[in-house]
Amino acid sequence: MKTLKKVLKRIVLTLLLLIAVLVTGTAIYLNYESVLARHKITDVKDYAASVTELTIPDSAKVVALGEASHGNAEFQELKLTVLQELVEDYGFTAFALELDFGEGIAINNYILGGDGSSSELLENTTFPIYHTQQMQELIEWMRSYNATVFEDEKIRFYGFDMQMGVDSAKYLTNFCREHSAPGIDNALDAIAVLTDYDFQLDETNAAPLEESLETIYAALEEYGVTNASDDFNLEYETALQATRALLQTVDNWLTDIPYFEYRDRCMADNVLWVLDTEEKIGSGKIMIAGHNGHVALSDDEFTCMGQNLRTDLGEAYYAIGTDYFTADVNIHDSTMMYKDPQRRNHRFCSQDPLAYQARYMDDEMYFLDFSGVPEESSELYDQLHTDTRMANVGEGYMWLWYIFVDSIRPAQVPAELYDGMIYVYDAEPISVWSA
Repeated sequence: MKTLKKVLKRIVLTLLLLIAVLVTGTAIYLNYESVLARHKITDVKDYAASVTELTIPDSAKVVALGEASHGNAEFQELKLTVLQELVEDYGFTAFALELDFGEGIAINNYILGGDGSSSELLENTTFPIYHTQQMQELIEWMRSYNATVFEDEKIRFYGFDMQMGVDSAKYLTNFCREHSAPGIDNALDAIAVLTDYDFQLDETNAAPLEESLETIYAALEEYGVTNASDDFNLEYETALQATRALLQTVDNWLTDIPYFEYRDRCMADNVLWVLDTEEKIGSGKIMIAGHNGHVALSDDEFTCMGQNLRTDLGEAYYAIGTDYFTADVNIHDSTMMYKDPQRRNHRFCSQDPLAYQARYMDDEMYFLDFSGVPEESSELYDQLHTDTRMANVGEGYMWLWYIFVDSIRPAQVPAELYDGMIYVYDAEPISVWSA
């Protein structure tokens, strides 16, 4: 009996030892790159700039600002900082966000002096990530700026996403009713379901909705020919674009193109529409903002929005990515471990040695224009052209991210993804009003 107890005790101790070794080994495996990243790259300071001293090439017509995660305050604050620079120093006249097109129309009306409140407008948007003080400050700055300039100097706000169609459908319906576009009453009645937040699009109802929207689009084109004038009619062009955005939303259920590929092509097309519009009514120079995965110049798995825009616009498209070294990210839980999924803060480390350098900068943040780093700057240049761990956190938290780390900090070549980057040492979470 004593011998059996000794054997069992040894087995238990051995198992505990194996577990300890396994846990320790896993911890080392998951974090050793973080340790390696914590070193100073001496020549970074020679090429780093403050974000308020950000420079862009003269050829840039579309400047994109990415975000390594949707859930960090610094990346939302950077939208305003960069926009101020582009408007005041480079004459940009528009800001477009990864937001539903119709929701952007309502915000734009407010920015141009319309009634309402910025907080209510933001809470009406589908994505909780925009229900924040930082986004409210951006909208209020745009409104205040417009109150101080002449009509032809005013700036505008757009949404370029196509996932939700409620506000686009409302705008389109109101325009058609007010302007008595002929022969589309039945089609307008048919798309009324798209103005209902509870309506669920699927494969069975998408085809008839597509047919109705195509009827409306054809009637609007005919209406435009009949009522043509020499002046650019922004309200009419917006109604046409709202129809296109709704067709994108509906066709998402009918196309054979993979979702991510389809969505990013649609978003690129919508950005091109914004650019074309601003070339007619503004400076022809726009800033756009969205997740890093959308604004990047390439993606290993699909053709992203930024890649499409670089193909379409060449060097007129300038992409700025962002990264943090460490961050508390506010993110929506999508795991089964919680009964009622809600937003929580989760701690991440990108293991990006270039983001670590922000520790040595003023405000623990800096901008790096990759084209300004010569090959002679060996360590920095090599890091920019070598696979580097970078943060890539979307919405919908999963605890498995901590094991399958490539999903939240893939190794990619910075210079192949962006024209420049803004690095933050330790990022704070956003605080969402409602989710």
